[in-house]
Amino acid sequence: MKVKNLFVVVVTSKLGEARDFYVQHFGFRVVFEADWYVQIHGPRGDSAPPVELAFMVPHVESQPEPLHAAFSGAGVILTIEVEDANAVHSKLSEAGVLKDLVVSLRDEPWGQRHFLFRDPAGTLLDVVQSIPPSSEYTAAYSTK
Repeated sequence: MKVKNLFVVVVTSKLGEARDFYVQHFGFRVVFEADWYVQIHGPRGDSAPPVELAFMVPHVESQPEPLHAAFSGAGVILTIEVEDANAVHSKLSEAGVLKDLVVSLRDEPWGQRHFLFRDPAGTLLDVVQSIPPSSEYTAAYSTK
């Protein structure tokens, strides 16, 4: 089997706020938009395919019942890897976006500088910069 794509759809009543947040703060662009669904693509370097994310309002009659409930905010973490976590943290702080900060900017021994907060849809967003891991974690990384 060949997987062509994989992306998350977050069910939220804050469709416009979620769209605008990723467009304004992370450079995503809207590729499809209806009153019940928005799909956005985020920039990637080196001509790689874009990252994708979508939002859908709850209780869309044309969708199967299991897709009707809004996301509760638990059990899912979206991770955005960036080149400079400090710069993104500063930009988002200045924009007043980090009101719901869950983990302050810090370094982790497994090789991440990151911070976590909730986006407008209530999704936990982990903004990560890769840094060298401590020696205890070096062997955990695959060389493949």
